[in-house]
Amino acid sequence: MSLLTGSLAEILPALSVGRVTVKVQWRRQFELAVRLSSIARSTDQRLPLLCAVSQRANLALEEADQLAAEAVEAIRADPSG
Repeated sequence: MSLLTGSLAEILPALSVGRVTVKVQWRRQFELAVRLSSIARSTDQRLPLLCAVSQRANLALEEADQLAAEAVEAIRADPSG
């Protein structure tokens, strides 16, 4: 089973209850990315910490984008949702 298929299997039940869960998960990832980016910009901590925070923020954004893309594909596959 591919990673995409596994992820879609997790998302499809959420789509059947009004797609709310997908939106909530994406929003949480996006908010995390925004918070971590803000910390990275406003802190005076050492460079390794800034790099770690920035990297986590980028990963959170990538996860949010992937979740949104998978949701779109699932919706296209079953538009009656």
